[in-house]
This record gives sequence, C-alpha cells and structure tokens, in this order.
Amino acid sequence: MSVDFVVFSVIGFVCYAAFCVCLYWVPSIQQQYREAHHGEDSLVEINDVIFTVHASFITSVYLIQVLMYRKPEERLSRIGWAMTGVFLLLAGILIVLSAAKVTTWLFLLTTLTWVKLILTVVKYIPQAWSNYQRKSTVGWSIINVLLDFSGGVFSIAQIIIDSVLA
Repeated sequence: MSVDFVVFSVIGFVCYAAFCVCLYWVPSIQQQYREAHHGEDSLVEINDVIFTVHASFITSVYLIQVLMYRKPEERLSRIGWAMTGVFLLLAGILIVLSAAKVTTWLFLLTTLTWVKLILTVVKYIPQAWSNYQRKSTVGWSIINVLLDFSGGVFSIAQIIIDSVLA
C-alpha cells in the first residue's frame, strides 16, 4: 500500500468532513452560504456528514495500520511531503485569515473542498507507480477503487436528483 495514497485519502476526507460538518451544523457558516448563493440553503444533508466523518475515521485507522506495519523503505515520498506541507500551510493561513475576518470561514471550507478534489484526482498515481515498480498489486484491492468509483457515481447522482428537486 502506498503511504502517499493513504495520506492523501486521510487529508482529503478530513477536508471534506470539515466542509460538510460546518455547513450542516454551524449557523454562521450556513448564513454565509446563503449570502453567497442568493438566499439558497446548502444541500449538505446528514448522510453527507455521516459519510465524511466515517471516511475520515476509517482512513485514519488505515493510516495508523500502514505506518505501524510498513517496511522501512515504505514512506511518504518527497512529492507527498511537499503536497501535504503546501495543503497544511494553505489551511493554516486561511484559518488565520478567517479568524482575523480578512476572509470568510466559507471561503476556507470551499478551499478545503478544492483540496479534496485535487487529492482525489492525484491519490491513485502514487499507488499505480508503486504497483508498477513492484510489478505486483499484492496488498492492493480493486475493491478500494470500485467503492471509490461507485461512491463518486452515487454522489453525482445525488447532486443531480437534488438539483432537479430543488
């Protein structure tokens, strides 16, 4: 299992969970959303919150297992460190700017969803590279890819249904 893949998954799900939890439960952020979207309410629902919190927890447990049982040569790549550092620095800066009311908390959360999107697009690259270098997919289950893909399809279907019904 590529350490980069797991780290990117954890960061991505934590970013998405922060967005969903805040948009679902924090009234001031809900108000910022309405102001930014012509009075419309967010379409974040409880199932989104449960999914993202669950995914964050499960991938964090998975990361702990990967770190505990990895071989010494299995570690976060330089690119993985760089990307993680850039995302954490970006989040830190935006937290400070939001707390200082230079920007809104909604802007921070929206930026975190972009981080999630970027990581979702690139997280399979280190895993594919690792599989190629080892000339093996041992330890990597296609179920991960199928679940991720089907989750994306259902998410898009939910967005389409919500748009039609709104």
